[in-house]
Amino acid sequence: METWFSLPGTTTRSPPRWKMVLTTFVGAYPCTLLIQWLVAPRTALWPLPLRAAVFPVLLLPVLTYLVMPRLSRLLRLWLYRPPGD
Repeated sequence: METWFSLPGTTTRSPPRWKMVLTTFVGAYPCTLLIQWLVAPRTALWPLPLRAAVFPVLLLPVLTYLVMPRLSRLLRLWLYRPPGD
């Protein structure tokens, strides 16, 4: 999420880490499940280092460009709600 990195010239406060963890889980779990279901059977005979490399190569771009931007927009009001509101 964009708040893991400091943005010059902005004063946006990061959401609490527990909200970031929960949001990431909600986005990553279905993608992980889908990739494991589609890819794991086809790579079962590959050497472990190669199988282990395929997973992040597929998962990270999907999360970075598709899932997390949409999810953070969808949950924006919850993520950035000031404490006590």
